[in-house]
Amino acid sequence: QNKQRDHKSNLNARVNAAMPSLCKKIARGFACPFEGKCKFSHDVAAYLAKAKELPDLPIDCPFSSSSPPRRCAYGLSCRASGCREAFAAKLAIKAEAEDAQPGKEEEVGE
Repeated sequence: QNKQRDHKSNLNARVNAAMPSLCKKIARGFACPFEGKCKFSHDVAAYLAKAKELPDLPIDCPFSSSSPPRRCAYGLSCRASGCREAFAAKLAIKAEAEDAQPGKEEEVGE
């Protein structure tokens, strides 16, 4: 039995302890269905800042390298080489396009 082994020695345990848990829906670029009741973090900027400290895995993302290329199922939480940065850039472009739509007025709360 492995009762005497150190349970914190594997890579996943160390990564999970160092990283905040990002909501899976937010990580993939969707809206969270739980909104304020979600138990995971929705702070993408803080997650990306912390993610820069961890090295990417030296593999290609299996989703983006498939034929035909598909959207990565892990989104911002993907650790494959360069996938997280590419997905973050796509989200930034999408946000800029939504902000630049003509005739779109922001609601002002009273």
